[in-house]
Amino acid sequence: MKLAITSVLAIMFISMINMSFSNAEKQPAVYVNIQVHNGDTVWTIASRYTSNKVDLREVVYTIKKMNGLNNNASIYSGQTLKVPMPTN
Repeated sequence: MKLAITSVLAIMFISMINMSFSNAEKQPAVYVNIQVHNGDTVWTIASRYTSNKVDLREVVYTIKKMNGLNNNASIYSGQTLKVPMPTN
């Protein structure tokens, strides 16, 4: 009985992890090219191009992935980035 309960809980946990990352892995079909301005960060750009209904962390992740940026990458003024457009 303990093994059955443990197995069910493990399967549920793995399923929840996959669901939480499934949206972040999709490349958006619609995006715009924006030019980075002095003082911009990926976070400020993400907040400009999303609604408050969307988890900002997912948008930041998507911008980084679309533009080949790792966690340590810097963006600079004049750089062009692809930014996903919000879907209704």
